[in-house]
Amino acid sequence: MVSPSEVALRLPFDVFQRYAAAAELITQVSADLVSPRTRLLDVGSGPGRLLARFLPSAGFEVFTLDAARPPESFSDPRFVIGDTAQLPFAEKTFDISCCVDVLEHLPEQLRHPAIDEMIRVTRGPVIIICPVAEDGVLAAERLANAAFKGFHGKGHYRLDEHRQAGLPSLEGLRSYLADRGGCPMQSFASGYLPRWREMIVFSLVLQAVPELETMRWP
Repeated sequence: MVSPSEVALRLPFDVFQRYAAAAELITQVSADLVSPRTRLLDVGSGPGRLLARFLPSAGFEVFTLDAARPPESFSDPRFVIGDTAQLPFAEKTFDISCCVDVLEHLPEQLRHPAIDEMIRVTRGPVIIICPVAEDGVLAAERLANAAFKGFHGKGHYRLDEHRQAGLPSLEGLRSYLADRGGCPMQSFASGYLPRWREMIVFSLVLQAVPELETMRWP
């Protein structure tokens, strides 16, 4: 049987990086909470419940919400089908809420409602990890999508979604939260963009050449 840690290590490098960063930040902020066991809401990571795989089960009770219905065999009561803009939970249900790679896939008109809902159901920090509309990020995504299209004849569906919906604006989020009642916000870089550009193109080469793809894991 493959352990949760082994599953995490088999993730694409950038997915692993972002979830590892989220878990590290969650672990740090949970140290300041009164609760002996942190109730965490993970918005949008799907039936795989990825964030839970990066956290120690002894210290966290992780609930996952996603719009997609899990496989029939998946019956974990901590997985909830729901809408990010209308979370089916009472106010202050969770100590911490987190979403990783979600905001950039929502239509722009649903981003603020999703943030409002996460704040509503959370008594402590709300953590959002997503790419933002900065020149370097936009250029890197165009490069990656062009490379993917060169190998596969079409754009990558997630990067196409980023382009169609438009990436969130960091200053726009800061301004919205300030107008919302002075909700404090801190922002951190979760990766090194030049290295991401190199690694994402390399990973596309692995995917495009079957002989190399089979060599990724023993």
